[in-house]
Amino acid sequence: MEAKCLLMLETDAATRRSISEAARDEGYRSEAAETEEAFRRSYVFGNPALIVVDMDHEDDVASDVLRFLAEQACPLPVVLVTSFDATVLDAIGHLARLRGLRIVGVVDKAEAPAHVRRLVRSVASCAAGDLRDEMRRALRRGEIVPRYQPILDLRTSTVIGVEALMRWDHGLLGLLPAGDFARAAEDAGVFDELGWHVIERALAEFFAPAHRAWSAFLSVNASPRQLAERGFADRLLRAIRSAGGTPRRVTLEVTESSSMEHPARALALFGRLRSAGVRLALDDFGKGYSSFSLLQRMPFDILKLDQEFVRRAPTSRDTRVILSTLVGLGRSLGLAVIAEGIESSACLDIARKFGVTLGQGFYLGEPVACDLLPCLLEGAHGAPA
Repeated sequence: MEAKCLLMLETDAATRRSISEAARDEGYRSEAAETEEAFRRSYVFGNPALIVVDMDHEDDVASDVLRFLAEQACPLPVVLVTSFDATVLDAIGHLARLRGLRIVGVVDKAEAPAHVRRLVRSVASCAAGDLRDEMRRALRRGEIVPRYQPILDLRTSTVIGVEALMRWDHGLLGLLPAGDFARAAEDAGVFDELGWHVIERALAEFFAPAHRAWSAFLSVNASPRQLAERGFADRLLRAIRSAGGTPRRVTLEVTESSSMEHPARALALFGRLRSAGVRLALDDFGKGYSSFSLLQRMPFDILKLDQEFVRRAPTSRDTRVILSTLVGLGRSLGLAVIAEGIESSACLDIARKFGVTLGQGFYLGEPVACDLLPCLLEGAHGAPA
């Protein structure tokens, strides 16, 4: 029977040798990589059972490797080794866990061989910490919060609306975007609970009595599982009424996967919401394979162009051709078109050149807390025509 494989990203020869010896004593073979490319190759073809990552690696290679593992939904136990101090160690390990990785140890380099030796003896029983309770505690403490990113009319540079984005105001790691903890929350079965919390809190903040003179709109997001809930439309409309808002000033953003998983149910849901006045936006348009057929079947009001098209357009002629086509399609169907991912003046210039009238991105405005909404929305005008 072939020995199990320990895969490590490690450039320090002494540490690599001592970890390899510890693993060999426990019946493991070792593979060491010094670059991200070599690590990826060994991960795919080496069939590892345990991973060790040296966080002291230069040129952000370790961060890139952890990102790769998260993208692969890696289920393997991962040990992080570093010479950083204890506070940094805790932060690195916690962030990696939030991204869905199975971090079973964050240890100093001097302790790494002994830790690996103990670990491989019980690797089958190692488990990542359960984040369910921690996330629910974060909810109770008010740490799961909306942040509001402006959506601008590119013709006048006026804010016409905001999108409520989920953030975790984490005591150790600072303000985390949803992408850093979404997978862990989904695995723990609490992401929909977080999503409803953000929707309801955003509605309450946006439609607070002091804000009701605004004419701007609020965009909220819902996950596929939320949309599949029986009574989703009723719950959303009740939340809007409870906040003192009006459906016509709310836009629900959905993705292609949300719409295609149960098309008949989605069509009934979207029809119910639109008849009540809620506007519908197809997010990440152009990213998937079914986006075009959705336009024929679903009652969307707004197309949000996938931000990768916008980001790549300044340097890619092919991307500019695709972007121009998508904008023309949306306009010919009478839909409002929003360019996401405007993160430079070059992106903004191309969006305007192709006739995009609405935009969103860090170059136009970063997400802000509720107390900055009045400054953001002074002089805002109504929803896109």
